[in-house]
Amino acid sequence: MLTGQNGILNRASEAKEKTETASKDEQRKLAQAVALMNTEKTTYKGLTLPEGFAPTKIDGEDSFDDGLVITDGYGNEYVWVEVPRTTTVYPTAGLNITSFTNDEYTKIENDLHTYTADYRNGTNFSDTFYDASNDENEANKSDWFQSEEEYNNAKKKLEERGYKVVLSKNIFNSYKMRSAPAKERAEELNKMIENKNINFIICAAGGEFLVEMLPYVNLQKIQTNPKFIQGFSDPTGILFPVTTKYDIATIYGNNFGDYGAECDDKSILDNIQIITGNIIKQKNYELYEDERSERITGLEGYNLTKKVEWKSLNNSEITVTGRIIGGCLDIISEIAGTKYDGTNEFNKRYKNDGIIWYFDNCELSKEELIRTIWKLNELDYFKYAKAIIFGRNGEETSCIGYTMEEALQDSVISNLNIPIIYNTDISHKGPCLTIINGAIATICYDNGKGSINFELK
Repeated sequence: MLTGQNGILNRASEAKEKTETASKDEQRKLAQAVALMNTEKTTYKGLTLPEGFAPTKIDGEDSFDDGLVITDGYGNEYVWVEVPRTTTVYPTAGLNITSFTNDEYTKIENDLHTYTADYRNGTNFSDTFYDASNDENEANKSDWFQSEEEYNNAKKKLEERGYKVVLSKNIFNSYKMRSAPAKERAEELNKMIENKNINFIICAAGGEFLVEMLPYVNLQKIQTNPKFIQGFSDPTGILFPVTTKYDIATIYGNNFGDYGAECDDKSILDNIQIITGNIIKQKNYELYEDERSERITGLEGYNLTKKVEWKSLNNSEITVTGRIIGGCLDIISEIAGTKYDGTNEFNKRYKNDGIIWYFDNCELSKEELIRTIWKLNELDYFKYAKAIIFGRNGEETSCIGYTMEEALQDSVISNLNIPIIYNTDISHKGPCLTIINGAIATICYDNGKGSINFELK
């Protein structure tokens, strides 16, 4: 009973090991959180750590003798060791280097590879931040995340149209839905906004944690250097404040990877017409992608299988004109009421025009949708609303079996006595209409069909 394979002492030993492992895991998570908050260089045990890093402080990896382990906020760990400055360690580099050339750096690298041969066990491992070949990183990419081939093809196709395209340095990185720490992503955007040679900014893709950037983004600078910013889904976190707080039009449309499909969907062609200044009247598309099919090359277009049919809550025919604003409802619900929410300012500026709201629901269940609408109504979002437009739901779940019509009927907006249109082509189930936030829009609906037209004034 005490010492057998399933004995008390053996199980106690296993429990102890599991407890110690869990404790170390918690320490690593804590260190990662500290690293995310370290926006400046820090000192630890006489060592200056770069910003965005922190020591794990775990026994066995917390001294120079054992190797001081530091981590970034995404779980990438590095071992800091003191290397003796001897001819044994540096047989080729020399010990009195005062200026460094590429050749000398190469010599030092070769010497260190020799010095660490026993630790590397004969491998050719090299430190590569967000190594795309790493299985763990690949596992953290969602299936919708655009491939490198898709981005490169998007760049090629836009350049063939005569546009010069510059890719940000982190565009191919992905670790747990982030391309880089929040501050670094924000600094990239700040530089694009400030750069007078950049006329148009297109977000690479959605991102579950875009809101983390907001404390570090200087969106106000766009007022002195106005330019369009375009994105779809999570980029609402940038687009919405830019338009509502700073009165600069933004575009809810395609992310950059969407231009990489081998065959251009009509929605892409419409988008290009709009962003190049040729304002067109967009009509509902004929078919939409109800479920995304598996991508083989990453360059496939939409899998269009289901007939588009716009719907109205109470009206058979609608024509309404007003200032249009909105985006991904999931993101708007998160920033609503925060200092990044400029809805009150926007409403005051354009109350005489009246406001047309549009919402693209990605992941909210019908019950969450009802609660979110209630919250926005309490914040006076719909004070001057002339109409509210909903796209096709990306998430169709409901714990009590609500249809979209029933959810809207049971929500507070059913009492506003304004047109409510839903099932429209503003959706994660593409293709998607291009929306110019802040423009005068005219929405028409009749018998399952719809259109939208913009005036820039």
